[in-house]
Amino acid sequence: MKKSFFFSALLAGAVLTGCSNEEPVDNGAGSGDVDANFLSVQLVTNQPGSRAAGDDNSYEDGIGSENAVEKVRFYFFYNDGTPAIVKSGANVNYAEWNASLTGETDKPNVEQTIATTLIIESPKGDKLPENVVAIVNPDGLPNESLTLGSLCEITDNYLGKNKFVMSNSVYADGSNKMVAVSVAGHICTTAEDAKASPVVIHVERVLAKVRLGLALEVNENGLIPAKQADGKPQHDFKGEPIFVKFLGWNVTATSDKSLLVKDINPGWPAGLFGVAETSEIWNHPAFFRSYWAVNPSGLTPQYGDFAAAGGVTSFTTNNFTYLQENASDSKADGTNPNTPSQVIIAAQLVKADGTPLEIAEWGFMKYTVEDLKTAMAGNVEIYKNVALAEGEAEHREKIEAEDLTFKTVTSLDITSDQRYWVYAQVADEAVKYCKKDGTPLTVEQVNDELKKLGHAKVWTEGKTYYYFDIKHLGDDKGSKGVVRNHVYDATINTLTGLGTPVYDPDEIIIPEKPEKDDTFIAASIRILSWRIVTNDVDLEW
Repeated sequence: MKKSFFFSALLAGAVLTGCSNEEPVDNGAGSGDVDANFLSVQLVTNQPGSRAAGDDNSYEDGIGSENAVEKVRFYFFYNDGTPAIVKSGANVNYAEWNASLTGETDKPNVEQTIATTLIIESPKGDKLPENVVAIVNPDGLPNESLTLGSLCEITDNYLGKNKFVMSNSVYADGSNKMVAVSVAGHICTTAEDAKASPVVIHVERVLAKVRLGLALEVNENGLIPAKQADGKPQHDFKGEPIFVKFLGWNVTATSDKSLLVKDINPGWPAGLFGVAETSEIWNHPAFFRSYWAVNPSGLTPQYGDFAAAGGVTSFTTNNFTYLQENASDSKADGTNPNTPSQVIIAAQLVKADGTPLEIAEWGFMKYTVEDLKTAMAGNVEIYKNVALAEGEAEHREKIEAEDLTFKTVTSLDITSDQRYWVYAQVADEAVKYCKKDGTPLTVEQVNDELKKLGHAKVWTEGKTYYYFDIKHLGDDKGSKGVVRNHVYDATINTLTGLGTPVYDPDEIIIPEKPEKDDTFIAASIRILSWRIVTNDVDLEW
């Protein structure tokens, strides 16, 4: 069986060596009273392999733009993390290299090779740099010297970048957090000596990747029969079978920012995820990698409306999207994120021929929306003053369906976890309302009376959604979260229920489960770039 690396961020193991035909690169270093030294670098992207013996299909290569390298910035530091000047004229501690993926391949070990030799100019009397951090495709970094601590504090929205940003792979070696790589003994006075003494850097993509596929029975019209929890068909108010049409999917509750360089706590125990298997520990120093992370402070979950939920419209093999890391909010304990990122599926309830169904539920009874308004209007003693013709005296008529509209919990500013609830409210605030005996009622009083009828659920044009938390470990091990340079590969196996209703498609969706409902989605999750893990997840609404 073929094994493949997810090659730790574009460059699963980025190796700094030199090609013998590579000339030294002018890094923009100044000239003058300096000592010129050389550091040969070669970025090698590893092809197939496995994380541990017997661990098949643990990694996969990047594709397309995931592998594009335009520029690499190398930051140099002393052992205490202070900047080590490498460009005397510019007086900064970084050197840049405009990269090109034109090197040789050596299957199966090497997928791509890119190489150069950097010129290190340290002012006379200063010691040489001792450590290096590589930033691949740097974007928005300040053109000034940075300490290692300052570099590790940088956050940004890396989804908005033109190229995939990558940085040093961070892991634990005993009680030490390994971030920068030592260059001691690798900086030479000649380019040829540098090429003979390479330094190794591992880098990983800052972003993560999610794929979603379907393993559901779909009929000839591309529709999925809606079922109850017991497997029996779901029916509408006329007793006709209901079908589900998937419109697309996306990720939600996603991070608005990410650290440029991963943060971890080397003191986390090996059994951090609550499992004893060595294949599921969070740290793997032999591969210069860790499989968990700490979120930046002030992270804000990002949500979208119904249109955003269907932002990825295909369920084909190459169906995927990207998101930023969302792991632990607690560096001390490494616990699950407070708000895990999720997959949300936009769908539509339809008839057998694909025609949208507008369904409403009130008191566990299904209605058309118009019939629900009629039922609610008949359950309150509210009247309106009307005149049959110009000049005639007003008389009272009981309110009807046309006098009502629905408003969501959000638009009514009601505090509730059930944001999908709707309440009947008056449609025309200019109408004069009253009791049966003619006692005037304000619009606010009428609306308060209508609220006492309780909430309803309305699927406008059949619009609905399903969702599930992204699990960092499979099955029921309980670890939720998203870590950079991982692929979260999910497959929907079964679908039950009508989903969470969407009344106003323009409102922001914060995913939630309907109360006392049998709606759930089952998914199997396979995590690539660690190892494939198959999950059966039942998410009940």
